[in-house]
Amino acid sequence: MQAAESDAEKQAMRERIDSLLRSQQDLESKTTSLQLTVDRLTLALAKTEEEEASFRERVSELSVSLNDSNMTTQGLQDRIQQLQRALTNSEHDRKIMQERMEALKAAHQDGKNRNHMMAERIQQLQNEEAESEVK
Repeated sequence: MQAAESDAEKQAMRERIDSLLRSQQDLESKTTSLQLTVDRLTLALAKTEEEEASFRERVSELSVSLNDSNMTTQGLQDRIQQLQRALTNSEHDRKIMQERMEALKAAHQDGKNRNHMMAERIQQLQNEEAESEVK
């Protein structure tokens, strides 16, 4: 009986060892599969981090470009305001000069009229003097 019990114990031990070996193989297989998944995820993370760094750099470049554009726009707006003020001043000066020119034209015409009247008066006086000398 001891032999039968011993054989039964040996058989139970072998079955237990076989079960443990299968479990060990299953666990090693799962470990290998999980390690492959970890490796893939590590590569994906590294790629994502590189893309993130690239995107951050691009955002920084675009931010600098936007700031430059805003500064340029502000400078152009300031220049436009200066030019508008200069245009307003020039229009005002032109209006004043136009009024002065009109006044000078009127004065010139008045001077011409007076000159013409004086020339006629001189002619008339000369004619009268010539007539009085003839008499």
